[in-house]
Amino acid sequence: MKHLNKMPVTCPQCGHEHPATLDTCPNCGKPAKPVEGNLDAHSEWARGRDSLKTKWVASVIAFWVSASILGIVFFIENKLNLILVSIALGMLLIGVWLKTRYQLHLRKEPDRQSKDAQSD
Repeated sequence: MKHLNKMPVTCPQCGHEHPATLDTCPNCGKPAKPVEGNLDAHSEWARGRDSLKTKWVASVIAFWVSASILGIVFFIENKLNLILVSIALGMLLIGVWLKTRYQLHLRKEPDRQSKDAQSD
């Protein structure tokens, strides 16, 4: 079993091969092994992002469907149906709220801080 530790591994950051016993890459100085907790945090963040985006798209579609039905009913009856107006406005408010939550969620990406620091 000891011979397995002597096999070289590739750094996930720079691609440099080094002994598996090292905690940091001698070439770039970054952690030699990917941090599992960070991967879990990123995948959890991505699931939240996808969920919010799906809900937002559904609310946009619901708004346009309700607005279209409101327009058709208004054209037929020549008066506003207040129930349909309230449904359309409710869908609009839900869409704005979900879009705001989605944008705020995008700012909390786990890898964003390291990307921002690298660009500076």
